[in-house]
Amino acid sequence: MRRLFSVAAGALCIAALGGIAFNALSLQKTRHPAPLFAHAPATLVIKEPAVAELAAAPPPILAPRPQPAAPTRAEDVPAAKSAAEEKVPAAAARPTPADAPDAAPRDAISDLLLGKAHEPETMQAPAPSTRTVLAVQKALVKLGFVLKPDGVMGATTHQVIERYERDHHRVSNGELTPALMRRLAADSGEPIN
Repeated sequence: MRRLFSVAAGALCIAALGGIAFNALSLQKTRHPAPLFAHAPATLVIKEPAVAELAAAPPPILAPRPQPAAPTRAEDVPAAKSAAEEKVPAAAARPTPADAPDAAPRDAISDLLLGKAHEPETMQAPAPSTRTVLAVQKALVKLGFVLKPDGVMGATTHQVIERYERDHHRVSNGELTPALMRRLAADSGEPIN
């Protein structure tokens, strides 16, 4: 019995190998994408362009070289000073921090993270008084928002105002507007001035 099993297994292996060889050698019509015994690849022949073709071809267009940035500091710009400019006192001629040449450029993301407004200083609305902010914070606490009423218009207060505006289906910008203060006063019953 054991010998019969060995003979049957051997015959099965030989038949399988023969079938694989017959399939590979005679039944396949196209080349295998990764043959075992590949022929050496044919060398690629590059035809040299004729001299006439080179002469007729347009010249290649080169990208322009990057130019240095325009000077930003007054010392870098050569200009003749008039007599009136030289008589200006040094304190008056000193630039303010906003237009100082070495001032770092404003970064809107860091301003948002630090709780600063992202508009230029000239465009900002006047800051609400401490009493107004305190009254708004108390009204928000009365409406169920988690907030410490301290009278400071910080990042937490902005976030709570934005949440209040979203809850009431309004455009949320986190800023105190007269319309928002009227709505808060009406909803909470707290007087806001």
